[in-house]
Amino acid sequence: MIRKLIFVHLFCAVGTVILNCHNSTEPGEAIGTVQGRIKSINDRTINTAFILLNDSLLTTATDGSYSVTSLKRGKYSLICSAPSFCDTAAIVQINGGQTTHHDFTLRKQTQSARLYGEFQDGFLWRQAMQQEPAKETWSEKQLFEGVTGATLQSMTLEYQLPQRSITLGDSTIAIADDFGQFWVSLPCGTFPFFAHCEGYVDAAAILRIQPDQRNYAIFVLERAAAESQKKPIAFDAKGSNLTPWQQLLIVRE
Repeated sequence: MIRKLIFVHLFCAVGTVILNCHNSTEPGEAIGTVQGRIKSINDRTINTAFILLNDSLLTTATDGSYSVTSLKRGKYSLICSAPSFCDTAAIVQINGGQTTHHDFTLRKQTQSARLYGEFQDGFLWRQAMQQEPAKETWSEKQLFEGVTGATLQSMTLEYQLPQRSITLGDSTIAIADDFGQFWVSLPCGTFPFFAHCEGYVDAAAILRIQPDQRNYAIFVLERAAAESQKKPIAFDAKGSNLTPWQQLLIVRE
């Protein structure tokens, strides 16, 4: 299954992977396919793996197989990733009207690191950036530890929010706390993450979790149609609707 990733004002110091190749074809142009199987070095099938190609995410079938179709002739860079395994990259040659076969053999990942993240309300985020343009230059670490006035939390929006969760594949790996933040230990590698909150459009990103450092990601979620009808929250002169005691930095060790 191929899922298109929509990047909505996403920031990630850990690195966003976008492979620069194009698979749009002209009428009558011969197209090709690449397919194969994902396995471990001991020849065991890996049934939860991802193939990253351009802005598309391909999830492998339960038997570890994958297939990418409708590719123009040329060379393509693919990255194969799977939880608890090391990323593996490959360059494949696609020829029109032909199927190219490429298997990925993945090694076990022995390194792990923490991912720290925060949910932001898209409407309030844009207001905050207009009020204080300097915040647009903040790093993800600064956004996580600082105050934007747009954090997706009940204190900011003044109504009880449903659960805000982060998923990797089909698994929920983190739940945001009362301050709209989360942190989770993960094996290092490149993975697709999805941020969910009822009443908001899901945000997605491909993040590279790197070892020996803190990794940060800020997810900005846009309100769904019904939520956009809610009365906007007004900012004060400083661009924040939070009282001073609410503006304490939240630092996680």
